[in-house]
Amino acid sequence: MSKQLIRLTFIVLLGALLGACSSLTTSQHQVILSSGVALTLTAPPEGLVGQTISQLLEIDYQGEQHSLLAQVQFQPNGLNLVATSVQGLPVFELTYIAGEGINAQRYVPVAEFDFEYIVADIQLALWPMSSLEQSLMQGEMHMVSDGFALHANGDMSVRVHKTDSITVIQHFTRHYQLTITTLE
Repeated sequence: MSKQLIRLTFIVLLGALLGACSSLTTSQHQVILSSGVALTLTAPPEGLVGQTISQLLEIDYQGEQHSLLAQVQFQPNGLNLVATSVQGLPVFELTYIAGEGINAQRYVPVAEFDFEYIVADIQLALWPMSSLEQSLMQGEMHMVSDGFALHANGDMSVRVHKTDSITVIQHFTRHYQLTITTLE
């Protein structure tokens, strides 16, 4: 076994023993992506309802890369997401219901992050442009050759690049990049 895998397993087990599970409920309906750019969280578009998608999430933040496997199930009023480490250890799960908010459960002590940004990034990656334009409360959306960009006061805040199976979301103000690869 590699040292990194042993270390990760130890951290997960220690965290499970010390902290058990922690849960969080938030009723936030609007996510501030940057100063001047806000997105309202909405129910999935009709075309996604009933689908389940498996994805590899790769997050680049402060020079570090983290990878998670995620399974997202879309329902008429929201979504369920379960995330595991690439080794298969459960990390967190969340349920988002439009108009009610997010209920999330962490299984390991991980760096604090806001679950509403996960739901917002799922919307940016998978919702059709017409739905996103209606959800954008502040800022402007500009189409580019392989996706779109969100601007506030003339500055680009978020850039979304899309191909058939890969979406890259760059958050310039929040200083992270999320690469979402759809798995078959």
